[in-house]
Amino acid sequence: PPTDKASGDCGATGETPVWVKVDLNHVDLTKIPLDDTLKRALATDDKEFRDAVGVLRGMQTAGREEAGIFLIGLLAHSDDDWERRIRIVEALRHFHTRGCVAFLVAELRRVKSNQASRRYLTTILGVLAYMPPELTRSEFLALAEDRHFSYKMRAKFENILYDMSTD
Repeated sequence: PPTDKASGDCGATGETPVWVKVDLNHVDLTKIPLDDTLKRALATDDKEFRDAVGVLRGMQTAGREEAGIFLIGLLAHSDDDWERRIRIVEALRHFHTRGCVAFLVAELRRVKSNQASRRYLTTILGVLAYMPPELTRSEFLALAEDRHFSYKMRAKFENILYDMSTD
């Protein structure tokens, strides 16, 4: 029988945690405890980090807003580790909130484009372009007019706006 321990720890009893659906043989991401996943997301080991970000992405997609909020915090905490940053931004693809959009747009403004950061910035653009236009259109309009960006970047913003208008 499932346990209702908040930690989901089976201990010596052998009980199944409430977040594992035995009859369907899968994990219920709406009920899995966050603590261990959050610790793993901060790990220096890349495999642990990737696994934890994948679980957080799944939790957020399943409706756990706190997982998306943690991913944004993790992104802010990731210094200039571009591969980690890319993985986190990709995990935010389905976190359609104004706060997420604002954070990602701030990243576009903060990070200077160079050979090391280019893929990261491209990933941010892809995630923002995927989000609902009602959340991103005004941001892309402002970005397209911002002379701090290169002509090429402003053209990318304009192309995304064009794609929004033809969908």
